[in-house]
Amino acid sequence: MSYTALYRKWRPKVFEDLIGQKAIVDTLRSQIERGKFGHAYIFSGTRGTGKTSTAKILARAINCPERKDYNPCNKCEICLSILDETLMDVIEMDAASNNGVDDIRELRENVKYPPSRSKYKVYIIDEVHMLSTSAFNALLKTLEEPPEYAVFILATTEPHKIPATIQSRCQQFEFKRVGKEDLMERMQLICESQGMVYETQALDKIINRADGAVRDALSLLDRCLTSTADLLRAEDVDRILGLIGVDFMMDLIDQIGRRERNLVLDSLNQLSVSGANLQSFCRDMTLAFRDVMVTAAAPDHPEMLKFSGLMPDRVKAQAKMFGLNGAVKLLEALSMIENQIKYAQNPLIFLETGLLKAMTPASIAAADAIERLEKLEAELFALKRLMASGEGLSISGSNNTIADEHPAYQASKPEILNPNSRLEPILSESKSASDSVIQAEKAEQKKTDEISSTSSALDPEKVLRLWPEILLYLQKNNGRVYAFLVDGTPLKMDKGRLVVGFKAVHDLHIKKLSEEPNRIVIEEAFRSVVGHPVGFMIEVIPDKGSISGPSTEDRIKSLLGDMADLLEIQDK
Repeated sequence: MSYTALYRKWRPKVFEDLIGQKAIVDTLRSQIERGKFGHAYIFSGTRGTGKTSTAKILARAINCPERKDYNPCNKCEICLSILDETLMDVIEMDAASNNGVDDIRELRENVKYPPSRSKYKVYIIDEVHMLSTSAFNALLKTLEEPPEYAVFILATTEPHKIPATIQSRCQQFEFKRVGKEDLMERMQLICESQGMVYETQALDKIINRADGAVRDALSLLDRCLTSTADLLRAEDVDRILGLIGVDFMMDLIDQIGRRERNLVLDSLNQLSVSGANLQSFCRDMTLAFRDVMVTAAAPDHPEMLKFSGLMPDRVKAQAKMFGLNGAVKLLEALSMIENQIKYAQNPLIFLETGLLKAMTPASIAAADAIERLEKLEAELFALKRLMASGEGLSISGSNNTIADEHPAYQASKPEILNPNSRLEPILSESKSASDSVIQAEKAEQKKTDEISSTSSALDPEKVLRLWPEILLYLQKNNGRVYAFLVDGTPLKMDKGRLVVGFKAVHDLHIKKLSEEPNRIVIEEAFRSVVGHPVGFMIEVIPDKGSISGPSTEDRIKSLLGDMADLLEIQDK
């Protein structure tokens, strides 16, 4: 006798054999016992979760003449005929290959005839979402007003593709992925019935690869049992299914966490040489980092670990190493890598590049943080100068913060006689107000001397040519200052200071750019782009006067050179 695959041999024959679908089983049991089952059902869910098996059990249960409760007897002539697929009253149709309107019209013609031997005529349409629009329309009327002896069971993995008009006429049952515990219990039972000794970790690897699909798990187990002797070990499962060992995966994660790039590249090269499926490796790596993320976020729930559930202590150490943000960053990187290598001719390159990039500190983000820190330092310095001189410190009620308006703060805040008294504790931490004035004057003099000393080394034309880049720098880093400065025109260099001209009508621009904090921001932009300290001066140009310096558009064209002929600058 030919060998029967495990998933066929262990196909559920009664409702108790179905695992992981308790809610659905209880509902169908109750309907059968009361004789109030529906005329049309939709069984949806991922592959291998029991949709077709449940449909066949239901077909036998409602037709079994020897049924005593809700289960078919599986011994009578009707049940045996359905099990052998020889009963003409139970029709199983594959909609993937019979998806045309003519196939459904033929079904409509046959449904007119009552069952020949059984009580009900059952139509099981598998992969029903593959039907064409015309076929769905042809089926609609039959589902709406079927004969009293007809029962339709539609099975699908993609219920969203079924028209709403069909869904509304059916009872819908969503089959879930089977839990790890239920799968482990069933696979242990099968191994014991086959006389096979197993390691729990070996079955755990098969369950992880099956991803909640019972048929996939039994197919993988069948493959492993027929390829080993009397003991199924985790190493055998890795070898037969081409999986990556948990120890190897954990070592690689540790190497990534310690930023040992040479060891990471060596491990990836070993994978490539061994012929491992890199896409499957990325999928397993994603599950492993998912465990790290879950442990970092919820360390007291080891039962949530999927890939490395047998190594919780090591996962906890990795969660401390990466932290929640680090694990999330690696998960995002692995998701991108998996999409990239799906159709790549050389997936190893994408895998190496993606992991090395994920291991590298975010240099751009770090640079932005440094720039923001420098701005804050400059603004703090300007604030101290203003506090020392007593200028610009008037406080009006319209500028109060949310904290100022809070009732608790209003009840506890002291009476303020002088607006500057709020700032006195800050100034008195290190020096008196007079010392601050002296230091501010010294700092200003030092800055003036620095600009004067470097003015001889500056190329005025170079500074003027860099004006568009200065504007771009400010547009990226300080849009408020950029909005005022963009209307100015660079005129000349004067003793290490860039003179920018504004028309008299731009009085608001002149006023704002003359403020100390804004001037500091501009000079910091000069320093960043030019590479040397450059001062900033404003010159007012009469409205009808001519501007000696070139416009921003002309300077951009000069920077583009020959490319300017290919580009058209338009103001929209």
